[in-house]
Amino acid sequence: MPTLLFFFTVLLYSHRKIIANKIFGGIKMTQVNEVKETRKLDEVVKFLNENPVQYLATVGRDGKAKCRPFMFVLEKDGKLWFCTNNEKDVYKDMMKNPYIEVTTSSPTFAWIRLHGKAVFENNFSVKETCMNIALVKNIYQTPDNPIFEVFYIDEAEAVIADFSGNPPKNYKL
Repeated sequence: MPTLLFFFTVLLYSHRKIIANKIFGGIKMTQVNEVKETRKLDEVVKFLNENPVQYLATVGRDGKAKCRPFMFVLEKDGKLWFCTNNEKDVYKDMMKNPYIEVTTSSPTFAWIRLHGKAVFENNFSVKETCMNIALVKNIYQTPDNPIFEVFYIDEAEAVIADFSGNPPKNYKL
């Protein structure tokens, strides 16, 4: 019996693509992995949207830690976007050292820590979408405001945890 089980395990492993194709009705394994990645991103976006006041930490130009309130604005094309003003210290800090961390917590004492590299991009489409957020529109008025900057977090990793005793959820985005 153990030999038969070993045979089927080897057969299953060596033919996993064929079996997966039959199980998933023609869906490629890469598509299945993309769905899992999308769900991870959706969980992070949901947590950020449900807890709209986040805190962004940078290393200041003086080499000291800096933390300030911030707001996630949107997810587009698998990227988590934020915005700021290019005249602020936070922008200058990120230009010198782009590695940042964002955190927030929920009323139920769950929290997220999201870190990666801030990448500034003059993405007019993202800036236009940001204008749908009343606070952003009130501050910058138009997407072509010369002080209005958008950035996304590259190499993003997130941890969502709480005090339940369950292990934290780790995400590479």
